[in-house]
Amino acid sequence: MMSIVTGNIELDFFDQNPVLKVKTEFKNLLEKHPKEASKIAWSVFMIEDNTKSNPLRNMSREDRVKEVQTNYYKLDLVLHRPLMTAYSKLCMSREEHMYKAQQEKMDQLTSYMTDLDLDTNTGFNQTIKIMTGLGKMWTGLEQAHTRMIDTESKVNLRGNIKESYREKKNRV
Repeated sequence: MMSIVTGNIELDFFDQNPVLKVKTEFKNLLEKHPKEASKIAWSVFMIEDNTKSNPLRNMSREDRVKEVQTNYYKLDLVLHRPLMTAYSKLCMSREEHMYKAQQEKMDQLTSYMTDLDLDTNTGFNQTIKIMTGLGKMWTGLEQAHTRMIDTESKVNLRGNIKESYREKKNRV
């Protein structure tokens, strides 16, 4: 399933996604920031959305924030936190939301581990502890990704037959 958000970031967000005008968080955005609402909404989309619709999806969340704030709109992350939190629940499937959460935690863990100093006992021990559980975490992330892809490309075949291995492989 693709994100329900579609369109061109150069055009008004709400003209292209009118159904979101009735959702509380977006409705509040339109009332409180009418002139900037479209830019704010597109910024939230580019930061929070991990679906194929988002050209920044392959970047870490931290890098997406920097990219958006530098090249598109200086989004106030604290002020718009409720909208950002609500976005993935409102605009993404359960599988996409779960994958997003796991991917962000892996990014945070990797960043934390990168900053650890192996020359200290504490840093060394923490790195070993993280590395021990990393395999399970990657497996969980891969499973969440597979579920997301499967949900995204569900196809009802005639007679409810199962897809062949080649058909499954070609759609990923």
